[in-house]
Parts: sequence; structure tokens; C-alpha cells
Amino acid sequence: MYHGKDQSQATEVWKFLKGSFFVKANQQNEADWRPRSLRPPFLIFIILISLLLIAILQYLLVRSERDNGLIFAQDVSALSLSQSFPYLYMPTIVAVIYGFAWTWIDLDVRRMEPFYQMAKEGGAPAAESFLLSYPVDFIASVPVKAMRHRYGHAPD
Repeated sequence: MYHGKDQSQATEVWKFLKGSFFVKANQQNEADWRPRSLRPPFLIFIILISLLLIAILQYLLVRSERDNGLIFAQDVSALSLSQSFPYLYMPTIVAVIYGFAWTWIDLDVRRMEPFYQMAKEGGAPAAESFLLSYPVDFIASVPVKAMRHRYGHAPD
């Protein structure tokens, strides 16, 4: 095999190759462990959609105040479907789809919280990690429960 200087060079080359391969593989796996809804591209997309919805609502508010309303008709039945759809049905469709996206994020955050708690240095007691029942808690009580357990706060 190798002897002397050749062996040490071969060992250094092997360590370099092994280290760079496993570091790259490990970095790739670390990026993939999060659910799709908690990855930066999806979260950035949701933030951009939120800003777009805010801008659209602001535009409609300004236009409505300027024109004293968005659309006028003597009778609602006089409006065609192409005229009434954007005002009657589209906001509901957009709100439901937007709500689905936020529900997806919310459920994944609640599902991942026990693992996040266990991954902290020193771990976490069972009551604060794998015995958490966030995914099945009433959605309005989750923030209160999280504040009581000080989740999301910097360590003292």
C-alpha cells in the first residue's frame, strides 16, 4: 500500500474528499428536512402574496372612496356575471385559498415544534417536547399555550 510520506498525503487527500463529500451531502440533507411550507421560497412567496393583497385592498379602498363605491346598478340582477363575479365571488375564492396556505404553514409549525424543542442544546423535558399536543389543540388557544411555555422567546 502506501508508506511514509505517500501514506500521509493519501490520508490527507482522503480526509479532504471525504469531508467535502459529507459536508455537501449533510448541507443538502439539512436543507431538505423542513416541510415544503416552511422552506424560504414558499415563505417568501406567501409574504409577497400578502403584500400584493394589501396593495390591492388599499387600491380598492382609495377607488371606492373617490368614486363613492366600486360598481353601481339599479338592480343586482342587471349586472352580468363578468361584472358581478370579481366583486361577489372572487374575494371569497382568494380568501379561502390564502387561508389554506396559512393553515398549511400553521399545521407544519405546530407539528415541528416538539422536534425543535428537543433539538435545543440540553434537550427538553417530555412535557415541552414530544408530549405537546399543538396539532390537535383549538387553534385560538395555541398562542396562549406557547406563551405560557415561553416558546419563541430568547433563552434567559
